[in-house]
Amino acid sequence: MTLRNRIAPFAAFAVLLSVGVKADELKRSSPTLQVTSLKDLTVKVEVTKLDSAELEKIGRDFSTIYRLKHLTLYYRSPDQLRLEGNSRVFGDGTMILNGTKRSYTVSKLHIKKSEDLKTSPAKRQSLMEFAGLIAEGTLDFLKPKFVKTEARLDVYELRYNSEEKSSYFVVSVEPKTHIVRSRRWFDADNHLRASFLYLGEKEVSPGIWLPERCEIRNAEGQLAAVMEYRDAKADTGLTDALFQTQ
Repeated sequence: MTLRNRIAPFAAFAVLLSVGVKADELKRSSPTLQVTSLKDLTVKVEVTKLDSAELEKIGRDFSTIYRLKHLTLYYRSPDQLRLEGNSRVFGDGTMILNGTKRSYTVSKLHIKKSEDLKTSPAKRQSLMEFAGLIAEGTLDFLKPKFVKTEARLDVYELRYNSEEKSSYFVVSVEPKTHIVRSRRWFDADNHLRASFLYLGEKEVSPGIWLPERCEIRNAEGQLAAVMEYRDAKADTGLTDALFQTQ
């Protein structure tokens, strides 16, 4: 072995030390995306700030749900969601997602619809969007690709399994809490549509954490809405009947 070959490994190690890479970060150079171990969750979601003009820059359909300012979210592993809310304009609203099936009703608008999103995965929503946690069932239709570890957060690109060109997410996950601290939503042409920051944390069950609030910003970086999570109850034994689509 030449002197140059002997020195090269030590030189590389010195470079790593000089930029502050710690031993535990070296071991986690390509970590597996951690999903939440929640069996079920009930939590109130309060929209405490809303700027309709900034929110509609993200999308008119996207903004509708945030106008239901008082929401209750129910989740059951691996991929069942129920969201209930009400507002003066729309009245009572309910959306249920059960695997690929989705149904929703809006009382004052006389809307009642059911659909199967099996061939439209980009329309599916999950616990990640509503509570900043990645559920096991989410990875059935979103494929994670590790990008890097930055500021002690693991960064992944999440793309839909069955669509070659579609919108996608870049998420930064905190290994300790499994909270998605940052989620950036890009369209199929790689243009940023919105950013979501999940802030604070509360242990809702031993070893299970939930963010305290979420800030939604449009592509211009303007604050469009703030959601706060309250009165969370984990693993209470929610039944399948709550998530039956119509």
